[in-house]
Amino acid sequence: MNINKIIYIFFSFLIISCSSNNKKAEKYKEDLIAQTDTIFKEISQERINKKSKYVDRIFSRLYKKRLFNGTVLYAEQGQIIYKKAFGYSNFRKKEKLTTASSFQLASVSKLFTAISIMQLKEKGIIDYDKDIRNYIKDFPYEGITVRLLLNHRSGLPRYMSLGDKYWNKKLPMSNQDMLDMFIKYHPKPYFKPDRMYNYINTNYALLALIVEKTTKIPFDEYVKENIFEPLHMNNSIVYSKVKDPEIPNKVTGYIATKRRGYVIADNDWMNGIIGDKGVYSSVEDMFKLDRALFTDKLLKQSTLKEAIIPGGHHKKIRDNKMYYGFGMRIKSRGENKYVYHFGWWKGFRTYYIKNITNKRTIIVLCNRQKYFSSRILWKIINNKL
Repeated sequence: MNINKIIYIFFSFLIISCSSNNKKAEKYKEDLIAQTDTIFKEISQERINKKSKYVDRIFSRLYKKRLFNGTVLYAEQGQIIYKKAFGYSNFRKKEKLTTASSFQLASVSKLFTAISIMQLKEKGIIDYDKDIRNYIKDFPYEGITVRLLLNHRSGLPRYMSLGDKYWNKKLPMSNQDMLDMFIKYHPKPYFKPDRMYNYINTNYALLALIVEKTTKIPFDEYVKENIFEPLHMNNSIVYSKVKDPEIPNKVTGYIATKRRGYVIADNDWMNGIIGDKGVYSSVEDMFKLDRALFTDKLLKQSTLKEAIIPGGHHKKIRDNKMYYGFGMRIKSRGENKYVYHFGWWKGFRTYYIKNITNKRTIIVLCNRQKYFSSRILWKIINNKL
């Protein structure tokens, strides 16, 4: 059995492990294993042409209606079917976008933070189920583990609210500054650890800090050395206003105003924090990451197995419908299984959806606040043509 089949079997087992019906899950696993011969099945040129024209019609229409300005990449079976850029990276300078243009990924950045944590877990540096005070010595809250941060089940309050109240907005806030504020002001948690799910940026900002404190390497440098460089993601960078590095092929984000139309979004104090956001990347680079998740290039597939088990799956609570793993949301629709994440920040909107079962991926990056419904993307990725 070749390595691709072994990888797919691991991933298939991971998918069905979340099923509540063990008998159906076992049968599904057997079916998937039986289909490993077709994991890299060839796509006919006719299908490529049809799907490419289909996707192009949708985004060309959105662009004409001024509902889309950005880049898109659609792939099946590890093969790019369609990629194209629409509009400008900078409207004032009339600089046109390309598929190598780098957008702020917003919350899709969390995937890179999760991968970093998983790499450190593989090396035995981090234990998911240890209290994070083992890694952040002065952290003022008890009972919060690395896993709870990854799954958004910590109960911690928003660092943005704390900063709004106490921080000097003329200065960018670093992740260490954020921690110092929590130590000094000790705001009350929203709930006890692992009681429920609450998506909040504080969790992933703390995870980036854990990477720094355990490796003694700045988070941006760690991601560069351990993710970007191995995958040759040459147009990707972790940006923090604290360092204010040059961004390759930078795209400008725009927000809508009532009087002045679209204006450049502020690069304010919150852009100093990384881990929850901050990654700039292109659709081409993101596709390199997408493909790497099916190999052992970044992570063992046995490690990735835990990444798409919903947090709190062991608890019979109402919030179980919020299926969040490690830096990825999880969704099932019939026999199709997906991992995905969306993001918005400072005029940018980002979309990443992967159909694990059918090996389909769509990546869309936008730099203008006005946007379209994500239902369009689900329609594209599920369209059989």
